[in-house]
Amino acid sequence: LRGWDLARLLGEDLGLKPPHPQTLEALVEPKIFLLPTVAGQPLPSLELSRYLEEDLPEHFDLEYWQVDCYPTLAAVKTSQGGRSTANSVVPLLNDLHFMALHQLAEIQLGSDLLFWFHFTQALKRIIFKDQYIPSLKYRQLEPPPARRRQAKTNGGATPGFEIYPGWEFIGETYETTLQHYLDSMPMICGAGFAEACHPPVFYDRPSLLRHFADCLLTDILTHTPTTQAFEKTIADSLISAGLKQAGAGPGWTTAEGLDQFQQWQAWRHQILRAQTDQPFYLYFHLQDPPRPEEPWRLQFQVAPKHAPSLKLALEDYWALGPKQRHPVQASLGDGFEQQLVQAKTPLVQFRGQWVELDQDNMQQMLEFWQKQQAENPEISLLDFMKLTATGAGGDLAVEYDRQDVLADMLAKLKDRGQLQPVEDPLSFQGQLREYQRWGVAWLQYLEHLGLNGCLADDMGLG
Repeated sequence: LRGWDLARLLGEDLGLKPPHPQTLEALVEPKIFLLPTVAGQPLPSLELSRYLEEDLPEHFDLEYWQVDCYPTLAAVKTSQGGRSTANSVVPLLNDLHFMALHQLAEIQLGSDLLFWFHFTQALKRIIFKDQYIPSLKYRQLEPPPARRRQAKTNGGATPGFEIYPGWEFIGETYETTLQHYLDSMPMICGAGFAEACHPPVFYDRPSLLRHFADCLLTDILTHTPTTQAFEKTIADSLISAGLKQAGAGPGWTTAEGLDQFQQWQAWRHQILRAQTDQPFYLYFHLQDPPRPEEPWRLQFQVAPKHAPSLKLALEDYWALGPKQRHPVQASLGDGFEQQLVQAKTPLVQFRGQWVELDQDNMQQMLEFWQKQQAENPEISLLDFMKLTATGAGGDLAVEYDRQDVLADMLAKLKDRGQLQPVEDPLSFQGQLREYQRWGVAWLQYLEHLGLNGCLADDMGLG
């Protein structure tokens, strides 16, 4: 369609409204498309050829054609109460698909619009799961010859790079989704250009889809209203740079910006390795309390990738004995404990402050714990603490919160629900009476807590 006809279709038939104060006609502009051509004319699309009842030729040439296009823009509110222009491709595709599906207008979506509709729906599901991170894009600059000569003459150095804040998707779900849509992407989706290039070539599909996804994500996040309180919490952070500087202003060209980019690369690599190389997922689970007056608990959970619904709290895993732990380790992959140490973030929150964990110390502690468990499978937490306190761990320095340990022990002592009468031991010659079973249960319960018990009653237990 020509520019005016396209504007009339969008405005009158589809009810599209341009961002104020612009008009649809003013926003329509020509772009270049690489289309199959025969006898000096572009071939109709597969969908249109069915209505024209024409057989498409088997042989054709690829030539550039100028096509009037409409940019998917809409006016949105900003955090300061003003108005801004944002990409509205997702709601526009939703509306077009709904109208075509329910025949509310005489339109049929082509293979390209159908592809972009389904791809944006998949990206929405990933966004809802918050599977994205702030990013830094590095661009190598090639100075013009004149600037090269001037730099050599003056002995100065010109910046050879630019770094731009932004956002990007991350994780296995995104990579799997990307590969799925790469296999089904119509060629027409990579045939549009701002300017013609020679020889004619289509866009690289993986680069095009990743660029589209990152640009869409960045546009959504940078146009999401925030509060002043939230902006204070993220001040001078990479998140703040991604929300305020993405797509606006000059890039970073300083050594400090390059250092921050290298730190971001290391952080991103750690996340990718944890997401792809390990045979298990790590989760945070906010657990509601048994009683309303009690605090919520944040659990660190693990689950095998082949069965992500089988989640296990890591505190429950470490409480298992060696025999019970073996089948769990088998489901989580070889070297699970080793990978778990490497996967944990080096920053943890302790008493309201972020502290850095020493990975070497964590590795040393794991080896010491595994050695002690191999020699004494029934070792308790208190026994482990005694070993490290008496220097049995060599150079291993272990710090623990005695108040938390004591509070946990007292809480378990008050929980009489865990105390149950035991059956007669196999090596016992005779039959315990009911009150004697309760006595044995109490001794075993104290031993499980790492305490030494004493019965001051003559129960005939020896």
